[in-house]
Amino acid sequence: MAALHLTKWLTRRVLGVGVCGRRYSVPAGPAGSYDELHRRSLAEPEQFWDEVGRVVEWYKPYERVLDDSRQPFTQWYSGGLLNTCHNAVDRHVAAGRGDQLAVIHDSPITGSLSSLTFSQLQEATARLAGGLARLGVTSGDTVLIYMPMVAEAVVAMLAVTRLGAAHSLAIELSTHKPQHCVLLQRDGLPQATLTPGRDHDWQELVATSPPHDAVPVPSDHPCYILYTSGTTGQPKGVVRPTGGHAAVLTWTMKAIYGIDTGEVWWAASDLGWIVGHSYICYAPLLAGVTTVVYEGKPVGTPDPGQFFRVVAQHGVSGMFTAPTALRSILQKDPDGAYSRAHDISSLRNLFVAGEPLDHETRVWTEGAFGEEEGDEVGREVVKTVREQVGPVAAFRLAVPVSGLPRTRSGKTARKSIKDLACEKQIKVGPTVENPAVYGGEVLPDYRVDQATHVIASKQDTDTHKGAGVRVREAWAWDSVKLQRLMPAHLYRV
Repeated sequence: MAALHLTKWLTRRVLGVGVCGRRYSVPAGPAGSYDELHRRSLAEPEQFWDEVGRVVEWYKPYERVLDDSRQPFTQWYSGGLLNTCHNAVDRHVAAGRGDQLAVIHDSPITGSLSSLTFSQLQEATARLAGGLARLGVTSGDTVLIYMPMVAEAVVAMLAVTRLGAAHSLAIELSTHKPQHCVLLQRDGLPQATLTPGRDHDWQELVATSPPHDAVPVPSDHPCYILYTSGTTGQPKGVVRPTGGHAAVLTWTMKAIYGIDTGEVWWAASDLGWIVGHSYICYAPLLAGVTTVVYEGKPVGTPDPGQFFRVVAQHGVSGMFTAPTALRSILQKDPDGAYSRAHDISSLRNLFVAGEPLDHETRVWTEGAFGEEEGDEVGREVVKTVREQVGPVAAFRLAVPVSGLPRTRSGKTARKSIKDLACEKQIKVGPTVENPAVYGGEVLPDYRVDQATHVIASKQDTDTHKGAGVRVREAWAWDSVKLQRLMPAHLYRV
């Protein structure tokens, strides 16, 4: 059983601008290597982000790319009108991609497999939006979603944005009595007893409701509310505006993740997390990419081979997961037998992020998900996405910087952490850029107070044992092993 709870958005937004009937065609957005894009974004930010903004369709073009007249509150693409559901669904049907798979629901928990094409997704979201409208939901309202990892959860999110309402995932902050509940009764599971006047059966509501068109909303109109984890106090609701969110997510699928329209993408996360919001539901569908909704676990549903099965069965081209998931598979399948049982040749890119990736899991992942390559001197290498992204320093924005040696072909040499050792005394100072030496090559950019991973060091006042420490003093004399902590480890397999 799953439920949609309906409540009113406290600060209702009034749509005071007329809708232009013309739908605007858009270019693909900025393209090029990471370094080129980074330079452009700094040198000509207005033009750069204008190109990003044009990857989505607008009912009314925006007047300004960035309005920062009310700092620290900024507004992206001010004056524009758009709808996220239109861009994620209707746009692709109108472009002739209605028969393409939009959502694949794979559930080893229930033993079921289903899918929706973009045309079917359009019908489902339009009719659910019509049903919600019958229950009184309008632009500016909030719909609370409490559902498992099912395709209908994606339909619900899109249907809410189709109406110009905002959705929010359930969180226990206070007692809440919804005005209406829409219940999805799943086959093979216990059926809920509906309370007349409050509860509505999903299938019946959809079947008896007329389709509802997408409602144009301003660029800064709320798309959803997602609560923080609460690790520093009470969870806080973060409101995501529509325009910048839709534009950037659309652009990232190709520019960052290397996934083209029509390919299959799988973010092995949960819809309740920001990764699930962004890269299970919105980004792939906005970009016309098929998304996999996986209702299961890395292990135990029923075995450690499910990740490899899903990739092979659905022809996944790109995948996103967390180190914890990979570690759980490693513990159950250290020899990689399950990976060898499946043909995962469709997988080009594997993205691992969310927490530090330990060396043992990294090495196992490289063997389980990809073939090892060798450069001209026989060293094993692993390529980064599009061979452009370098290692990322810890506690910084995700900006690749130099750190590991590169071969002449531009590939990043893969060596174990224990090999990243200085064979002589090192000197770390504010003006010394190259203190660490690896195999006759230099690991640049290690400076005082830069976050490093000290694998082993002399216990003295200059350096300290442990992960994620900083070199505090101007001079550190010892043979230490340094590795950059990478918020995101990217592999090209």
